[in-house]
Amino acid sequence: MKNKLKFIFNSIKQSVINKPFAFVVLIFMFFVMTCCCSIPSRLATTEVRDEYSDCTELYFKMNTAEFINNRIEIGDFLLDKGKKLNHNGQMSCSMIVEQYDCSIKINGIASKIDMLPITFKILSISNDILNNENFCEIGWYLATEYDIAEGDVINIYNIDFIVKKIIVDDNGIYLPYNLQINNWYSFEPSFNAASGRVKLSPVRGYVYGLSHKDMNEINKQLRKFGCKRDYTTLAGLANSIIVFIAMLIIGIVSSTTILWYWLRCNSKKYATYKTLGCSPTLLACTMLIETLLIAISAIGLGLIFDFILSITMQNTFVITGFEWLHYLMLIGGPLVSILVVTIIIVCRRAILMPANTKYNG
Repeated sequence: MKNKLKFIFNSIKQSVINKPFAFVVLIFMFFVMTCCCSIPSRLATTEVRDEYSDCTELYFKMNTAEFINNRIEIGDFLLDKGKKLNHNGQMSCSMIVEQYDCSIKINGIASKIDMLPITFKILSISNDILNNENFCEIGWYLATEYDIAEGDVINIYNIDFIVKKIIVDDNGIYLPYNLQINNWYSFEPSFNAASGRVKLSPVRGYVYGLSHKDMNEINKQLRKFGCKRDYTTLAGLANSIIVFIAMLIIGIVSSTTILWYWLRCNSKKYATYKTLGCSPTLLACTMLIETLLIAISAIGLGLIFDFILSITMQNTFVITGFEWLHYLMLIGGPLVSILVVTIIIVCRRAILMPANTKYNG
């Protein structure tokens, strides 16, 4: 065993001394591959951390019929859950619907709004709207357009509401979830001549501020009301993983080319080993270990780059508690990719490589 290890390390030494350019190119390619995977890995880890944090988010949607029939029941369920669960006052949840052709009155003056986003508050951190009371909140853009101020009276759904608060950088109206509404505005946008059809706008909702486990339990109950989880919010995670995989694929293609070049540069040495009696198994192990040691060295340099990146962008990528996932992806991804490509190339060359006839006879 000792002689075999000595043979392998002597082979590495000869490769570095005799083919320094090929050695540098191989190190550089593996280093670049690791660096290119650094940012996508940190982005994906940040998304996973947010998804599994103590204040995770759940977005759901439902059709308008289910919303009209189950709105108050859903609100009661979420409000009751909020009272039972320990969320340190961080839980908030609402349902949002777009209403069209809205006839409203502002201080007794009739107005017509083409599209009005209405948020039915169930539970919020501020608790500015008390349930069962006719108070509302108005987005700043809507308030500016229609000259609405705090204390004004707005008639929506034939119900008078007192404006309790103007919300900065927002649009639409916020109402208590448990209002008894008999006359809804239209859920259909104006006819689209280009598409030739009209589609009902789905009702959206969200729950924020609970653990991942509690969110899963709530999601199961919401499905009984006809709600479906909205996975579009996971697009960031999906995009990060796609970019990470794309970087690995690019690295694999590039590594394959460089590995062929590296092995070709050392083919005379390997052929000599085979002529002198080196078995295909030992030859394959030598070629494999050589490549993996170079890959590990290059990945180590890539980790130094990643460490510097983490210092300069520590506020952008927050992966506290999930560092293990980031380094598993950053080290395991390139290393496994290189290992697979190396095994395929090396085994093929070790078995098919002809002996060096210079040493025959």
